[in-house]
Amino acid sequence: SSARFFVEGPLPASLFGSRPRGDTMAAGRVAVLAACAAAALWQPAASVDRSKFRTCEQGSFCRRFKTWIARPNREAALWSVLPATKAGDVGAYTYQVKHANEAEAHLALKLD
Repeated sequence: SSARFFVEGPLPASLFGSRPRGDTMAAGRVAVLAACAAAALWQPAASVDRSKFRTCEQGSFCRRFKTWIARPNREAALWSVLPATKAGDVGAYTYQVKHANEAEAHLALKLD
């Protein structure tokens, strides 16, 4: 059989050293809060040279994207599945996929 001990009322301060545990936790929280406040207040100065940034018209991505969305016959499909390249077993087929502006197909479409 095991012995069980029950204590009623507050525990003596001698169990926690010189001061009760609650005071130690509160002091620790105050120290952490003070450290966070000090870190938040002390920040190195930083500046941004706005002349180093490019506008959309100066970047190559925007030029290429605007050219791509302004292409003629935009509704036409750019990619096509080549039915003659069908390979596989029943239930799992693989087809070659070709871009309209490329000479050869180099992508595979697998259907399971």
